[in-house]
Amino acid sequence: MYYRNPTSLVFQDGDNWWIETSTGRDATIVDVATGKLIAAATAGSGLNSNEFDDITLSQLVDEQILLAEPNTADPRSGYHLATRDHPFLDMSTGIDARITDAEIMAGYVESDEYPPVYLDFDSSETVTLDNAADLATDELRNSPLCQLSLIVSGTFGVRRRQAPYYDPDSGYHQVELLLKSIPSGGGRHPTELFVEILRAPNIIPGQFHYRARTNSLERLPPSFLSPPPLETDGSDADWHLRLYMVSAVRRAMFRYRDPRSFRAILVDAGHADGQLAALAAYCNWNYRSCVTPKMEFLTAQADQDKYGLPLLMSGILEGWS
Repeated sequence: MYYRNPTSLVFQDGDNWWIETSTGRDATIVDVATGKLIAAATAGSGLNSNEFDDITLSQLVDEQILLAEPNTADPRSGYHLATRDHPFLDMSTGIDARITDAEIMAGYVESDEYPPVYLDFDSSETVTLDNAADLATDELRNSPLCQLSLIVSGTFGVRRRQAPYYDPDSGYHQVELLLKSIPSGGGRHPTELFVEILRAPNIIPGQFHYRARTNSLERLPPSFLSPPPLETDGSDADWHLRLYMVSAVRRAMFRYRDPRSFRAILVDAGHADGQLAALAAYCNWNYRSCVTPKMEFLTAQADQDKYGLPLLMSGILEGWS
C-alpha cells in the first residue's frame, strides 16, 4: 500500500492535471486518471500499486508524492514541509538587502496588480469613531462610544500612511503601506473587521464594516454577511456586538506569495485578537473570541469573488454605560 504525501497538492485545469510538493520542484504532470486518483486520496487512505502502471508508480515514489508506509512521512506539518526550501532574503545585511527586496517588489508590481490597502463598500449610514490616539482618560471614563472607538480604532485604525514612491538614482521602489497599532508582516495588514451590532444606545442594530480610510463603521445592507452561529445566551450589556475578523488574503500574497502568506495571515489575525482583548479589558468591557474559519463569509451580493475575504476569527464584545 502507498499513501499520499500530505504535502502534495493536486491541480486541475480542464483536462490538464499536475502535482506539486514544494516550491523548489517542478510540477509533476500526470494523466487525468492518475490526477483524480491522487486527488481523491487522503493521508489516511491507501493506494494499491496495481492502480498505476510501473513507470507512473516509480515516478510518484521517486518524487515522494506517494509514500510506501504511513509512518515514513516526515512528522512535520505539510506547511513546514512545503516551505522548508523557500528562498528567504537575509535582511540583516543592510541596505543591499533592502534594495534587493525592493527590486523583488518592483517585479511583483510589474507582473501583478497591487492590491488596495483600503477596503471600501457602499454604505447608507456612517457611525464616526474617534481616533484612538486622540482620546484622553476623562473621555474614556465618561463615554462608552469613546471606549468603543479606542477598542476598534486602537486595533484597526491607521496611524500613518506611507505613499508609494520611486527613487530613480537607487532604483528603490516603495509600494503604498499603512501602519497601524498592531504589528503586521511587511506592513500588509490583511485583517479587516466586520461588526454586527446586536444592541447599542442610539445605534440601530445591523451589520457594519470598519472602514480604515475614514475611521468609521459603515452600515451594510441586511444579510450582507453570512456569519457562523455564535453563542446566543442573554446579555445584560448596554453594548452587545459580534466582531468578525476576515483576511484580505491578496495583501499578504502579494508580499509573501504562496509559501509564507498562510503564516503571515494567521499571525496578523492573532495580533488583532490580542489587541482587542487588551483594549477591551482596559475599558472594562468584556471580550471573548474563538476561531471560526469560513471561506464564504460574504453573501453573493457582496461580490465574493472580487473581495475573497475568508473569515478567520469571531468575537463577542460587551460594554456597559
